[in-house]
Amino acid sequence: MFLKSLEIYGFKSFADRTHINFSDGITALLGPNGCGKSNVVDAIKWVLAENKSKNLRAASMEDVIFNGTEARPALSVAEVTLTIANEKGILDIADSEIALKRRLYRSGENEYFINNRQCTATEVRRLFMDTGVGKAAYSVMEQGKIDQILSSKPEDRRYLFEEAAGISRSKAQVLEAERELERTRANLAQIDVGLAETKRTYETLKVQSDKTAKFRKLNEDKFNFELDIQLLKLKDFTQNKSRHETEKKEAEEKRDAIAAEIDEIYATLNENTDKIKALEEQRGSKEQESIKIFTEQNGKKNMAKQLRDQFSTIKEKIGQIENRIKNIQERIDEYNEDIDSQNAELYEKNKNLDDINKNIESFTENIAQSSGQIDENQKIIGTNNGKIHNLDAERDQLQKELAAITEDIVKELDAKLKDAGYSSQANKAAKEELSTTLEKIKIFATGRSNIFKDFASLPNHSEKDSAKFSADAVQAFEDLGKMLQELSSNIESYTKTTPQFIDEFLSPEGIITKKRGIDSSIQDNISKINSIREENANLSERNAELNKKIEEYKETLGKLRINHAEMVQQIHSCQQQISTLKKTLASQQTALQEQQEELFEENRHKDDMEGQIETIDEEIAELQQRGEATARELKDLDHQSLE
Repeated sequence: MFLKSLEIYGFKSFADRTHINFSDGITALLGPNGCGKSNVVDAIKWVLAENKSKNLRAASMEDVIFNGTEARPALSVAEVTLTIANEKGILDIADSEIALKRRLYRSGENEYFINNRQCTATEVRRLFMDTGVGKAAYSVMEQGKIDQILSSKPEDRRYLFEEAAGISRSKAQVLEAERELERTRANLAQIDVGLAETKRTYETLKVQSDKTAKFRKLNEDKFNFELDIQLLKLKDFTQNKSRHETEKKEAEEKRDAIAAEIDEIYATLNENTDKIKALEEQRGSKEQESIKIFTEQNGKKNMAKQLRDQFSTIKEKIGQIENRIKNIQERIDEYNEDIDSQNAELYEKNKNLDDINKNIESFTENIAQSSGQIDENQKIIGTNNGKIHNLDAERDQLQKELAAITEDIVKELDAKLKDAGYSSQANKAAKEELSTTLEKIKIFATGRSNIFKDFASLPNHSEKDSAKFSADAVQAFEDLGKMLQELSSNIESYTKTTPQFIDEFLSPEGIITKKRGIDSSIQDNISKINSIREENANLSERNAELNKKIEEYKETLGKLRINHAEMVQQIHSCQQQISTLKKTLASQQTALQEQQEELFEENRHKDDMEGQIETIDEEIAELQQRGEATARELKDLDHQSLE
């Protein structure tokens, strides 16, 4: 697989929509501390269905949404899209490019999409099994992750080898198959319970069925009797109607001037009386049958309406149960994931506890080593103090020798100066005359040099000028010779005023050389003492540092012991949380089984209701056909009566 691009919006510090393209080779993200480099890695882990906020360096999952600044308001959604190339078909999807998207709202609602198709976190995790990619796979190596893996136990590193060897998907499929098998067994148990319940209720339903058939027969007999009564009433009404019509016609015949037509109609009426009576009887029978069909049809329709209402209620209830089952299943998955996370955290805490124990041992050993080093340094300081004492005694002897030789130098110098008749005032005057003559020579030579340079820089010299310049040059050299003679005289005068016995003092066998040897020995002695004292000061400073480190080690050791106690408490708390989660998981599984049993019962009830509705619809259709046929027959009878 190859990462093609990453788009981040509203995740942690990415307030603006940011698109990162990954090219072939190595892609590096560079920047100072705090610029958001680690947030890019967190975004990749988050879109791969990481649901533990601690692994994302956040207190809660809501903290991954951009919380706003003084200049920008907070966002209500975080979204990350990771695009992966799948030309080699490593992922079990036919598309050559897969866009994996995750979206989180502040309400806590999570959405996952694979190529814009909404899915669940489990589907995302299953998609990347055996590929090395995932929220806890070896494809994402965080800071310190390699040290953690190398320092882990072999059985703890097993999951990495299983992921690399392609075993994790098979293990997950085996676990899923076992869960499916367990659910199938639960369903079979529910079916057995349903069959047992059906057997128990069969006899009762059979008795109720017999009573229902008997009720229907009695109800039909009652309807027939009521129909006979209505027919008798209709017959009496028809007879009264005929009599009244006859009386009316007799009155009309008396009143009508056309007696012949009335007699003819009366005669025709008498001839067809029997036929009319028969038709009226048939019509009454058909009307009663139509009324019966209409009444029964309305009853069936009302019953069908009630059944459909009940069927709709059952469907809604089934939908609610399915939603509850889905929610319970999601919670079970979350609890399983939480248990896995807690187990991983428990392993991490146990590892941290081992590290703390190792640190405690290491600091205890460091304290012992530092104390031993302090004792060793104190021994060296004591030895050095003895050396300083010896060197002080040696220096005292050298200083006595220096004082004696200095006294000899003063006495001998006074004697030599007295014998040579040395005068410091005459020496000073000769030295000043020598310096004055030297300054005059320097000034004269500099002035004449500048004149010669200026003359040489002028073009086209005349013979007169050249002759004059030559004469000046000769005069200048003569003057310089005189100054040199004066300088020589001054040097001789200065030499006469300088004592000649100084060379004897400064000779290798002289008294000054001996004094310098003693001075050098004293300086060497002082240097050795300073060196030893510096070494003692360094050792004392080192001891102070070691004492300070020992105090720091002791303070850190105290904190480590506190951390040890806290870590033991956290491990105990984590174990309690795992136990609580397992109990909650068991209760959720029990609730899931109960909901599945209720769903099975409601589906069976729904199937029964569908059969009843289908039967009633068929009966209504049959009654509709019978009613239409009866209406046609009544219409034919009306036509026959008119004829």
